Amino acid sequence: MNKNQELKIPRVDLKPVTDAQIEPDEKYIIPLNGKLLLSSDPIMIGKNFRSMINMRPRKGHPESILGMQKVNTSIINSTYYKVRSAIQFVKTNPQESHILAQCFNTGLTTAQIFDDKSYGVVEDLMVFDTANSTSESSTASRLYAAPTPPTTFTLKINVLFPALGTLANVDYAYLSYVDTSWRLGVIFASDGLYIQHAAGGTTSVGNIVKCNATADWQTWRFQTTRTSVEVFLDGVSQGTASTNYATGGTTGTITWTQYGQTTNNMESRIGYIKIATGLGAII
Repeated sequence: MNKNQELKIPRVDLKPVTDAQIEPDEKYIIPLNGKLLLSSDPIMIGKNFRSMINMRPRKGHPESILGMQKVNTSIINSTYYKVRSAIQFVKTNPQESHILAQCFNTGLTTAQIFDDKSYGVVEDLMVFDTANSTSESSTASRLYAAPTPPTTFTLKINVLFPALGTLANVDYAYLSYVDTSWRLGVIFASDGLYIQHAAGGTTSVGNIVKCNATADWQTWRFQTTRTSVEVFLDGVSQGTASTNYATGGTTGTITWTQYGQTTNNMESRIGYIKIATGLGAII
């Protein structure tokens, strides 16, 4: 090229810049009316639908629901174990849950209602659980310092007995409220409720303590004049017994003791204890 030769660059017209074309979204329907066919495709759902888990049918499509877990790992009943309906009742204080289940036999010809009870622990619930009956831990006890027992007073207690034994086996629960020369002594046993009287004897009020397989929360009220006590169970009078037990302890002490001297793992649970002067209902 001659140095005097003129260099010419051809003119090129540039087109205006335009926006890129976005491909429109396309609707892709995944059918939810079958089961996963992992052998064909990890995400393929076929038509051979059998069951839905944690789903419920809605118009045109299924809908997810909260999951579930087993209440018990054991069978409800060897004859009636096919559950077809159930209702749950929940109470917060004391914490308690009941599931009433309608269970059929294998042929679905007869049914029975079973109550699956579970009990929890809330802040003001006291649990008394013994261990080995031959060890020092065969009793579980707690003392509470209260005012000196008045001449007439009412004591109310809400209690549950998941595991309780007999009076003779000393596998019972014992409630006392004392001063230096007198006490109200109540024994809760699987074979009855007993009130202590003179010389340390007992008077049976009746075999009315729900425990073990029939355990349920019961509210007891003891209205006493120090010479006698009227016993109320869930608001109904069960009769009157003598309370002239002339032996005491530290004034104003309320004691609850769960014994397990013959059988391991006796258990009682207290929802509350209330005391009021005079005789009558306590709110």
